[in-house]
Formats: sequence, C-alpha cells, structure tokens
Amino acid sequence: MTTSSLLKDFATFLQTSPTAWHCVQEVISRLNKKGFSALEEQELWHLREGHKYFVSRGGSMAAFCLPSNRPHKILLLVAHTDSPGLKIKPHPVITQHDMNLLEVEVYGSPILHSWLNRDLALAGRCFLRHPGGEVHEELVFLDTLPLMIPELAIHLDRDVNTRGPFINKQEHLMPLLSMQMPLTLDSLLRKSFSFETLLSFDLFLTPLESPRFLGLQKEWIASYRLDNLTSVHAAMTAIMHYEDSPTLPIIVFLDHEEIGSKSWEGACSSFIHDLLCRLRGFYSFTEEEFLVMKRNSLCLSLDMAHGLNPMHAGKHDPNHKPLLGKGLVLKHSAELKYASSAYTLAKAIQIGERALVPLQHFVSRSDIPSGSTVGPHITASLGIPTVDLGCAQLSMHSAREMMATSDYLDCVTFLQEALRSS
Repeated sequence: MTTSSLLKDFATFLQTSPTAWHCVQEVISRLNKKGFSALEEQELWHLREGHKYFVSRGGSMAAFCLPSNRPHKILLLVAHTDSPGLKIKPHPVITQHDMNLLEVEVYGSPILHSWLNRDLALAGRCFLRHPGGEVHEELVFLDTLPLMIPELAIHLDRDVNTRGPFINKQEHLMPLLSMQMPLTLDSLLRKSFSFETLLSFDLFLTPLESPRFLGLQKEWIASYRLDNLTSVHAAMTAIMHYEDSPTLPIIVFLDHEEIGSKSWEGACSSFIHDLLCRLRGFYSFTEEEFLVMKRNSLCLSLDMAHGLNPMHAGKHDPNHKPLLGKGLVLKHSAELKYASSAYTLAKAIQIGERALVPLQHFVSRSDIPSGSTVGPHITASLGIPTVDLGCAQLSMHSAREMMATSDYLDCVTFLQEALRSS
C-alpha cells in the first residue's frame, strides 16, 4: 500500500469508526479481506497452524497469526477503541420551553467546551427485539439527523473570554433535538430501523465534521478519535503484512480505557488471559513452558502522547518536549503510570534503530500529574514486559484532535519492523 493510499484509508477508518463498536466492525471488515477467520468465544476453537484469526468481545477485539512452527515468544500490540465523549442517558428526552433535548452523561475526561456549537450525531449500538421474538444488535450512526449543543451568547456571559466557559455537566450539555411534538428515542430510531421493542442501547454523541488534512504540505490530520484510533489502525495495518516467524503476533484493541478499564472487555478483564489460555492449549505448552514464553515476550502498549503545543510550551518538562513530526514517543513515569522500564525501553529503541524511525522521550513535569493507559494493567496481570509508546498529538481529549501524518507513518513502519524482527 502506498503512503497516500495508507493515509487515505486511515482517514476513511476515522470517518467510519465513531464508536468502539464501529471500530471493531471496521477492523474485522479489513481483516476478513486479508484472510483472517472469525472465532466465537462461546464456541470451541479448531485452530490450524499457519492460519489467521480474530475474535471480538463487545467493543474489544483481538487478532493473531499462528506460526507454522511452535512459537518461542509473543509480540503483543495493544491499543484502545474508546474516546472521551458524551453518552446518552437511558431515558434521555427532556422538553424545555417547547424544545426537545437529550440528556447525557460525561464519559471519561473530554474537553467539554469543544463539544459546544458543533454538528453532532447519535452513534453506538442498540439491542432490538423483532416481531418474531429474536433479538438483534444493530450499529447506529444517525448522521442524517444532526444535533447541536448551543453555547450562551457573549452578551449574556460577558466574562466568558476572560474566565473561560463554565459548563454544568447536568444542565449545559444537552443537544437540541427538535421543536416538534415531544419525541422518544424509540420513535427517533424507528426513522432508521424497523423493530418491535427497543430493549437497551449504548449511544454516544459524535462530531459530524470529517477528518481533514491540514498544512501547506498536508502534513497534519485533524479528526475526532485520533486518540486512539491512530494506534488501532497502525497495529491492524502492521499485522496484515505479517510474514511467518517463530514469534506469535497478537493485536488486541480494548474498550473502556478512558474510564479505567475495569469492565468485562477492558484491560482489567479476562479477555487477553482467556485468549492466551486457548493458544497455550493449542500448542500444548506445559505450565512452565508457557511461563518461559511469556517472559521472553514483549507488549507494545500503543496510545497517543502529549505533543508540544507551541502556545503552551511551559506545560512540558524542558528536556522532554515531544514535537509533532519528529517520531514516536516513548513514555516514562516514576510512579509507573506507564509500564515502560529500562529493559523494555531498550527493546523499543532497538526496534526504532532497525526501522530507521526517530524516537522521542516524554515524562510529565514533576508538578503536573501524569496520565496513564492500558500498559500497566496488562504487564501486571499477564506478566509480559511492556513498553508504553505512541504518536504525539495536540488537543488530546477534544472533539477535534490533531497530529502529524508522518508520525502515523512512522508508527506503521515501527510496528512492521517489530513484527519482522521480533
């Protein structure tokens, strides 16, 4: 795939993955075309050496390629599928002053004011019962029914430009739906789906603005959900070009990272452990052989990094200022908010040298608390050495984020080299 076609596919992937469930669907669609076969967790698996497979659990999924010979180690590429945003409440419709609005909950830690005055749509999944009694899960993306959360006019909030907008999460984040008769979410969904009963749903607001390449040389890309679909698309692309080796490559994309990962399908769940147990059984590893293989393995925990904003350079440590377009970022934390250690950092640096990909180092200012990601959960629960790294970006957790296209391409090159040389 050429550079231009890869970037075009990345932009398309961003456009068609407004939620974790859409992301999983898009990854599966691409893997299917590359010869990966579907597995179901509720069934027995009949695996074959030299074949490629995927399995999903809600908004999470994994894919792997079985080497022709018994593997000696695992290379685990992990990213997350969710993004901070606004989730629709179970009984969301409220009528105020002849206007219908939707109540929301805040999911994760979004930059709230970035969601105001923006074209939005409902997206997610619904469980619908049909007249015959069968229940189906349907993905929803109501992009033809745009919504908006209007901000208060400056004439009614004279200090907004000096003190910043004050947003009450209960009262000020409801998108306007209609000025017609009172509506229900059920009736809204019937405009797009035929069903008997709406049983349950997970619906979010999602920005409608398309991904766009920016800059004189189109050197940047702006979109919602760069955090962390950038890592997802790069890891997916890398494994699709995997060639047989003694290493067992596994990609895992996990939901609920933005809210702590403590769910049935998050990094704290049994999802990866269950997968490894099945693979151990397939290769007939003894318990000790399996422990040896895990110790020889490596996990690359892929998540976005805080790039230097030139208007706020003081927010970074003077010697650790990741720049957009200057390569992948290796993450450090004395409190192990990131899983990187000297051992795993050395592994990553060697991969970068072989791939000819520049690497940068990031650690938070000592007076600004560090963020975290799935890496610490995975290395603690699985016992696989882990390094946290990713692409630098601006406007992290905004409804519109920004990164350098060259960093995305470097990420793909780095991961392909990791798979080739591990």
